[in-house]
Amino acid sequence: MIFEPGRVCVKIAGREAGNHCAVLEVIDANYVMVEGPQVRKRKTNVAHLEPLADKIDSKKDAKQQLAEKYGIKLPEKRKAEKAAKTEKPVKASGAVKEKKKQDKK
Repeated sequence: MIFEPGRVCVKIAGREAGNHCAVLEVIDANYVMVEGPQVRKRKTNVAHLEPLADKIDSKKDAKQQLAEKYGIKLPEKRKAEKAAKTEKPVKASGAVKEKKKQDKK
């Protein structure tokens, strides 16, 4: 079978067309699970994939291996970036809260 785990492919249909991915597992004759640096982990129709001669070790991180092999820049983690932008303000201590209450009276 052409689409065995570890096979490197290029998506030829959909919003991720033109991006490299690797087959993680074969679901049935028509569908495989793929993942790549610019491709989300998802079930994909084999008709939407163009297999390449290259293979990777599918037991390791497929995204990292493909990024190194083809020189693809990995997208940054959004959660870490978002957390850095929105730092929580430091809460006031109990003494400051009591002073605010006295000011209101």
